Amino acid sequence: MEWSSRAIDEFFEYARLNERKNLDKIEKLYKQLKRDPVGFAMGSERLKGNLSGLYSRKINKRDRFVFNMDVTEEGKPNIYIVSIKNHY
Repeated sequence: MEWSSRAIDEFFEYARLNERKNLDKIEKLYKQLKRDPVGFAMGSERLKGNLSGLYSRKINKRDRFVFNMDVTEEGKPNIYIVSIKNHY
């Protein structure tokens, strides 16, 4: 599982602002994604248009957990967390 530099910066922004509720939700989503990537993706919103190929889960009213997932030749999920702040 890999995080984009943008997602890392957004995570530290949440931490800097001490947004505990959002950090807890991000941790919960991360653990769910790590435990069952395919099931997690199936329960996510599949994005369209220029964001086609990405999936989204709600963190709060404003922010989304946006990620991409594909499968390696070995059949293992390859996950890339794109963003965790703002709505697309």
